[in-house]
Formats: sequence, C-alpha cells, structure tokens
Amino acid sequence: MFSIDKNRKTVSNLPIITDNLEIIHFDEIPYLYYGTNKYGTKIIGSFIEEDEITDSLRYVHTLVDSQSFYTFINRETPYRSIIEQGKDVFIIDKNINEKPIAVYNITPDQIPSNFLPVEDYYCPKYNFSIGNDFVLSLHGSIADSHLAFPIELSTIQENFEKVINKTLEIFENLKTAPTVKQRAYAPGSFQLRFNLSFDRNDMFINQEILYNTIAKILKDLIPTKSNNLESDNDALEFIENDSLIKLIGETLQPGVIKLNDELISNTKIKFKEIVNYYKEMSSNIGNGYKEIEVLAEKRESKELLPLNLIDQTTNIKLNKITDIVDSKKHKIEVDENYMQYKVCIYSLNTETRKGKALIYSNQNDETMDKPSIIISGSDSLEKSTYTESLHLNKWIAVQAKATLKDGKFNKLNIEGE
Repeated sequence: MFSIDKNRKTVSNLPIITDNLEIIHFDEIPYLYYGTNKYGTKIIGSFIEEDEITDSLRYVHTLVDSQSFYTFINRETPYRSIIEQGKDVFIIDKNINEKPIAVYNITPDQIPSNFLPVEDYYCPKYNFSIGNDFVLSLHGSIADSHLAFPIELSTIQENFEKVINKTLEIFENLKTAPTVKQRAYAPGSFQLRFNLSFDRNDMFINQEILYNTIAKILKDLIPTKSNNLESDNDALEFIENDSLIKLIGETLQPGVIKLNDELISNTKIKFKEIVNYYKEMSSNIGNGYKEIEVLAEKRESKELLPLNLIDQTTNIKLNKITDIVDSKKHKIEVDENYMQYKVCIYSLNTETRKGKALIYSNQNDETMDKPSIIISGSDSLEKSTYTESLHLNKWIAVQAKATLKDGKFNKLNIEGE
C-alpha cells in the first residue's frame, strides 16, 4: 500500500458510512458506493488497493455537499474530479471483514495519481427497486434545526402532491387507481413523506415496475446541470422528453394499455404541468430552507435512494422552461414601461424578494388573479410597504411591469422603493 504520514491518522467518525448505503459496483468487495454518516453528510467511497500480506483493504471516502453529490450520480461530474476537488477526503483501511482498522484525513494530492480513477470515469448506471414512499428532505437555514415556516411548507406539500397525482394520471387507465397519503413528519433536516397505496391488486401493471417508472418521471422532470437551456428548443425537448415517453410505453406494454398518439400527446401536456408544479414548489427557496432533496424509499431495505435536487439554480431553470413553453402555447403580453397596480401580497420571501400577490383581473372586476411577484432592489424588505401588505392583508399601490398570459396576470416585476 502507498505510504501515508502517520500524523494524518484520526479517530474521527465523519467518514464512516452508517446509513443509506448504496453499492453501485460490487465484485466480491464493494468497488464504488455512497451513503451518509451519522450526521447525515453524504459520502462517496471506492476501493483503492489491497494488501495481500495483511489481508487489509484500502478505500477512499469523500464527504460531499448535495450539489456535488447529484452532479456525480446524474453522470455530470467524473468521479476523479469529485475526489480532487474534495475538501474532506479520508483514507480508510479495513480488515477482511470490512471493519475499519485505521482512518487518515488527507488532501487529494496525497493520493498517488495511479490510484485515482481515470479522468473520464462517470458514475455507472445501476438498477434499484423502489417502494411506495417518496420523500422530500429540506436542507439549509432553519430546516437544519428541524423547523419550517408553515406557509412555505404548505406550498411544498400542496405542489408535490400535485406532482405525484399528475404523474399518476399518466397511468389513469389502470384498473385500480392509487391513493396518495402523507405520513407523519420525519427527522431530516426536515422531511415530508408521501405514500402511494393500492386498495386492490388486480392491476394490469406490475406494481414494482410502476413505482420504478414513477420515480424515473419524478427524477427526470427536474432540470440538472447538463440542461443548459441555451435555446427555446432545449426547453421544448425537456418538456416533451422522448426518453420518458419510451419508458412509459415499455411500462404499459406488458398490459393491455397501448401508448397511442393521443396518450403520448396527453402525457406531454402532463409533463408540462408537473414542471410547473415543481416551479411553484421551489418558489420559496432561500428563506426557511436552501434546497429540496427528492428521494424514494427502496423496496427491500427501506433506505432512501436519492432521485434529484432542487435548489435556487434549479428554480431559475424551471422558470425559464415554463416561460418558453408558455410563449409557444399562450398569448403573452408584457408591459413595456412600469405601470401602477394595486395588489395585496399574501406570500413573500424577504431574502429572494419573490412571492405571490392578489390583483383584480383585467377580464372581470369581481375575480382576482394570483401572479408571482419579484421586487427589484437590494434594500431590506423588513418593515417595508410590502411586508405591511403581507402581514396586514393590506392593498398597496406598486409600480410594476406585468406579464399577462391569455389576458390573466401571471407575473409582476415590482420596482423596489
């Protein structure tokens, strides 16, 4: 084995995986895997070398944040880069029974180059069997103390339930429709659990295959780093998602339901609605939480399998996708200049300066639209006219550029005070 400075030896338990172990590549011993330590930190680990004299095995464990982890499992960042850019890298020597016998806290450059993965080695594709629980885990800000703001929590719960129900509508011709229930809160940082159950078993589709397909839909309709969205066509291709259409067809094929042109067209409409619900679900990112991790419970072990991550960058991409798709299918009108409008703000993230407001409709004085709002400027919004409207249900006059979709207020870009 390559030599390591004995002063690097540590008794830290930070690099020890205790939960959510997922072995990606196994050949007599685990070659590549990930999991979490007792504190919930994500760890990616791999086998480096074996000492045949002492029968000991050497592994490298890299502690990673959520963004790095998901770029790895989504095959966007090569494994070597994960190690080389790691701030917390450990070497773990284990005996033949996989029990740690020595732990070293090192820097990546202390690993000889020939022991590192090749530069173009990405996370392999691997199979898994999904159960019927899907989980949202909130991280950052007060969520790390197992707390959440009720109005933000309500937005997440309402829209993720819509995401699941809209996904299930793709399979609406099933003989038995599933029921969506929400389980009690679980520690997390702050976790929400949603359970899918069927009252009867006389279905046309194997439930295990169906749950795996649902998980794939939930995962792939969240844009990632590789979705650059450089053109309108990129956004339209993301929504139409031919690979998901193919998977749905394969899921339905064993039964009597055929994926015809009408079902394909309806499914793509549902994809757009799911993306829009994800956009709404993530509209409060930056205040009580910084990111939402979407996970699924594995069928046998009941451990949580990561599907995808929604953060501020994801929210920006979701907004861009929906704006482009709307512009192709709806009449969009945008004010050229700032205009005066009367609004009542009912949701506002004072950090991101985004929220929701009521405004009387242009089409009918007796109805109101609920546009999203963003307030320009950098001055604190605390104790401002906007928070006064929020807390006192007060109508206020604002200068804003409105975006109307099919004649209804969709967005207000409000000029800050």
